[in-house]
Amino acid sequence: MSKVKSVIAGLGVIAGLGVAVLPLTTYADDDPPAVTNPNQVTAVIGGAISMKLISSGSGTTDPDDALICNDPVRQSSDPQDPEVPSCTGEDQYARTTLNPSAEDKTSMYTDIYVSTNSLGGYVLTMTDASTTDNALRIDGTNHTIATINREPVAVTYPGWAVRVDDGDSNTANDVWQAVPLKGGTPIEVRRNIAPTSTTTLDHSRVFYGVATASDQVSGTYQSTVTYTATTLQ
Repeated sequence: MSKVKSVIAGLGVIAGLGVAVLPLTTYADDDPPAVTNPNQVTAVIGGAISMKLISSGSGTTDPDDALICNDPVRQSSDPQDPEVPSCTGEDQYARTTLNPSAEDKTSMYTDIYVSTNSLGGYVLTMTDASTTDNALRIDGTNHTIATINREPVAVTYPGWAVRVDDGDSNTANDVWQAVPLKGGTPIEVRRNIAPTSTTTLDHSRVFYGVATASDQVSGTYQSTVTYTATTLQ
């Protein structure tokens, strides 16, 4: 029993001496054990784009009456189902009345306004809505006004064409061009590259020109064009 007590007492003395000789700064300088682990926080913001159309023949310049198309949506849960633009508002049209041997290159146009949060910008293009027929046509007949790749001039160059006016006098598109078929090489109306902030209602205008022949058959000639705005990454 006494032996055991002496061992305990001896340990107590040694421990006490150890505490006495340790520098006080040891506790101040030594940080407690710790581990670090980086954790990345990421917020992914989806791209969005919308387009507003106001055409000269629609009888209004009120933005509330425009045709507004937002990001394409799929009409069903089937992933094979194609996406189509989600559009609201009034259908847009451009209209003129001409006699034979006449032309109109100023009264018909569409104003296009594009908004997007993409800092890559966007590209705006247009084609005819048809893959097979880009003429102005009297429905159900062979009477047409063909699209031409030059300025429409009464009698001399009868036909119809489009001209882009995006406010840039140096643009190569500021000439009269034939309307391409859907699926063909589209007309690039505007390319807005790498804006410094989000884009709001960026404006372009496309004119529709028509010239008639001296023997142009009377009737209503129509075609439909499609505008497509796509974000750039």
